[in-house]
Amino acid sequence: MDVEIALARIKLLEPLMLRGPGEFDPSSRGVYSYASSLYLPRPSTVVGSLITHLYPQSQASMFQSFKDLLDFYSKVLDRLSIRAIRGFHIYDGRSDRYYIPLVMDRKRSVLVDCDLVESLDAKLLESLVSCTSSGHCSESVVEELKLLNERLRKNVLEPKVQERVGIALKTRFNVESSKTVREGYIYTAKYVSYVDPALEIRFNIVLNNSNVWEYPTLLGRELAVKLGGEQRVAKIRIDGRDKITEKLKELTMKEYEYYLLTTPAPINPEDEKRLHGYIGRRDLIGLGYSLALKKRKPLYPALLEGTIVKVRKMKPDGGTLHYGIYAILGLHEHYEYRTLGRIGYGTVIPIA
Repeated sequence: MDVEIALARIKLLEPLMLRGPGEFDPSSRGVYSYASSLYLPRPSTVVGSLITHLYPQSQASMFQSFKDLLDFYSKVLDRLSIRAIRGFHIYDGRSDRYYIPLVMDRKRSVLVDCDLVESLDAKLLESLVSCTSSGHCSESVVEELKLLNERLRKNVLEPKVQERVGIALKTRFNVESSKTVREGYIYTAKYVSYVDPALEIRFNIVLNNSNVWEYPTLLGRELAVKLGGEQRVAKIRIDGRDKITEKLKELTMKEYEYYLLTTPAPINPEDEKRLHGYIGRRDLIGLGYSLALKKRKPLYPALLEGTIVKVRKMKPDGGTLHYGIYAILGLHEHYEYRTLGRIGYGTVIPIA
């Protein structure tokens, strides 16, 4: 299929709340609630924002099942001539450096210089995979890991975090101008803020050059969108290419055994057995929250962004650009994995 890869650049105009597993409701955890933003958006967050602003006539997804939701995503992406979305990374225009998520021995992924990740030695990765499966690392591997962590600390991007404490208010009965505190609705929220104007969140869009719906091309467009929790404003510009775009285009040119997930990969435990191992984290993730329907979208077990996966050494085919890790593992024949791959889940960057 004739495709083109376009670069999408997100300029953040204010702090964002990029939530993880699901909705943030101060009433859901008793008298006190807490939310902390992710450093990078999840694919469903960006896809939902693009659909809302590019194709508002699609209205709400009236899903009764997970398949209904996936059908909705597929149909709208087809109409927008979007073959797939591949994300996410940070670009620093001052230093011309690229930052991607990485999980090693930390509780959450950090944003690490892409060049450092590419320099990881295959022998060390093999040792770390063995450590993960056996639960024991040799002294030599522990020493190598300490040296790696020292290098990590010098090459990590730390976004600004804004912490706010809030309360919910209610209007007094028959007195519209007077408000009182709602009991039990105290919360703390940590927002991520990329205050430096040289920093951009970036992702790639694989476009169909043959547009059967005759929808205006996305190339060269600039969109003002609402993104993440509380509908904060951001600007998306779609044009050009960068280093990560080129890495995606080169996916099929060499044999690889190790890949880095730059977005989570929802995967059933029985299908995870197709992996030869991984270094990172597994957790439950949500596909977002429907404001129109006022209900949570499905939860899914997933390998988190920043996880390094080991697979059978092979030269990937063109399906990897469209379906990510699901194509490498031969899971893209399944409709749900194919659609999850299209909207951005399971995006991989080759390492070794």
